[in-house]
Amino acid sequence: MAPALRSPTFLVLAALIAAAVGAVLLRHQLVEFVLIRLLTGKGLQVQSLTVQHVGFDRVRLSGLRLGPDGLLAIDRLAAEYRPAELLGGRVRQLEIDGLRLTLDLTAEGDPLGPFRALSEG
Repeated sequence: MAPALRSPTFLVLAALIAAAVGAVLLRHQLVEFVLIRLLTGKGLQVQSLTVQHVGFDRVRLSGLRLGPDGLLAIDRLAAEYRPAELLGGRVRQLEIDGLRLTLDLTAEGDPLGPFRALSEG
């Protein structure tokens, strides 16, 4: 192997390029993983979630089912953002199609209980 190919600088650069290519190729899986971690971190059960599109300033999801037995269902969700705002937890625009929320109003306790975490900072 040529000496230049064994240099630490070349190896670090090659690893960074490989990581960047991997992030681009696996961006759907990466966004899905991050969203599931965020939602479960808020105490929500994620029944299903499909990432349809990931762009620099927009993401589209489909088949989102949250809570026990998929109590909250969203057929399609699109979020538009600027990367700097997204890092601050803000999106510019949110489009939701096919929103369904199933509540048991006969049960004791708060019917929105599983979803209260969404409104908390």
